[in-house]
Amino acid sequence: MADLTNSTTVPTSVAPIYASFGRRLLASLLDGMIVAIPSFALSFVLTLLLGEQEAITVLLQMSISIIYYVLLTGLNGQTLGKMALGIKVVRVDNGNVPGIGKAILREILGKMINSFTFLIGYFWMLWDGKKQTIHDKIASTIVVRV
Repeated sequence: MADLTNSTTVPTSVAPIYASFGRRLLASLLDGMIVAIPSFALSFVLTLLLGEQEAITVLLQMSISIIYYVLLTGLNGQTLGKMALGIKVVRVDNGNVPGIGKAILREILGKMINSFTFLIGYFWMLWDGKKQTIHDKIASTIVVRV
């Protein structure tokens, strides 16, 4: 498969190679660390400046996560963790990057639903033909190797 790291479209003439559970899990763990570091640092500074402000800290951490995942997935199809592992989120219908709207569906609504289903939505890909999780199905996306 051609190098697609800078491309916005996965070629339709080549069958996509779906990303494995392990590769997606590792990318997710990397992304978690990438988001946690600035969130923790900013929360620490806010706590020092404002005292015990748990609500502000939680909102700050949620905001950083939403901005990171929605913007990178929507605009590039890849977070930093996905880039490191050579995988990309693309639309099922045309192979393009998802765009902000689908990224919101995938990263906020879909992942919220996954959390309400005791995370079974993440494991759905293990028996799905296109290796889609529930949040992929909600946003009509797939995750492919690049």
